Amino acid sequence: MLRAACVDAGTCSWLAGVVRNCAPWDGAKLTLVREDDLPKPIKALVWIPGPQMKSDQILHRLKVQNQKLPMSSWRVVSTKADLKGHQMVVAMDESSWKVLQDTYHGR
Repeated sequence: MLRAACVDAGTCSWLAGVVRNCAPWDGAKLTLVREDDLPKPIKALVWIPGPQMKSDQILHRLKVQNQKLPMSSWRVVSTKADLKGHQMVVAMDESSWKVLQDTYHGR
C-alpha cells in the first residue's frame, strides 16, 4: 500500500489517471481508494507468558504454533514486559480476526 495526500480535487483526478494507466508488472491492477474506505485494523491484546523476548521472536513463535492463522499483516502496536511475560497490542486484518474467532470462540 502506498499512501498519498492530494492538495485539491485536480491533483486527485491527475493521480487517479496515473494510477489507472500504471502497470508495474504484467497483470497488475492498481486502485486508488479514499482513506476512509480502507479497512481499519483490529487491535487485540495478547498475553504471552514466559521469559522476556523481542516482539519479532514472539510473533515468530505465534506463527509456528498457529500455522493456519494468517499473520503477514500483523503489526505490533505496543509491548510491555514484566517478570511473568509480555503484554502486546497487535493490529491485525479482518481475516486473522475471523480465524481467531472461529478457532477459539467459547474456549
